Amino acid sequence: MATARAGDDLTVLKDEGDKIVRALNGVPGAADVQAQQIAGLPYVRVIIRRDKLARYGINATALLDAVSVIGGQVVGEVFEGQRRFPLQVRLAPAWREDLATLEALTIETFGSVSLTMLISLNVPVAATGGIFALWLRGMPFSISAGVGFIALFGIAVMNGVVLVEHIRHLRRAGEDCRTAVFQGSLDRLKPVMMTATTDALGFLPMAVSGSAGAEVQRPLATVVIGGLVTCTLLTLLVLPAIYRWFEPAEADRPVDLA
Repeated sequence: MATARAGDDLTVLKDEGDKIVRALNGVPGAADVQAQQIAGLPYVRVIIRRDKLARYGINATALLDAVSVIGGQVVGEVFEGQRRFPLQVRLAPAWREDLATLEALTIETFGSVSLTMLISLNVPVAATGGIFALWLRGMPFSISAGVGFIALFGIAVMNGVVLVEHIRHLRRAGEDCRTAVFQGSLDRLKPVMMTATTDALGFLPMAVSGSAGAEVQRPLATVVIGGLVTCTLLTLLVLPAIYRWFEPAEADRPVDLA
């Protein structure tokens, strides 16, 4: 049961709500009677310094999302029959009550143009491998080969992102550039090799097929397998070697937005 009272003066509404609560508490059998809190709620006002955000490649939405997690960020809903409850993510009490801990929060971004260029190097190298594989088998470029290049570029970019993001994670953890690159390459050796191997083995039957319709499947599979060889070598050998030339100058400094 609920009793509503409307108006535009929050002070008057609070007084009237308290009167209604006192009246309903006098009704026999009434329990847990309370008024909705409409005044006196604590709030945080965030003034965004867009000039400082721009220096670190951070957008305002990322900053506001980080701030909202302090009080609670709604990430979904929980259903129990006909009832719905908001599902929130929030910082632990120890984090919310410690100002020094809050000041140490970092905003995750991947807005570096130089690192994007580094990852994009996988695309032409992968294309080179695909073209060479077509030439080696005497196949002309076709629509199915073009579809193969599209699939190949996606795999190549994904492998680059996996490696570079892990190196960035190690750098943020305090590792120097040389150690982060070496350890990151070792850590991501198995995932990158597993991706390339499983994809190549999956396309191998199509590449050697002689059944009906194989003339469409063979160019696609040939492009993917040939490109995987070159882009995997680039990801594991060349990208780590030249990473330090592309690393953003501000990558490891704490973001001070004060």
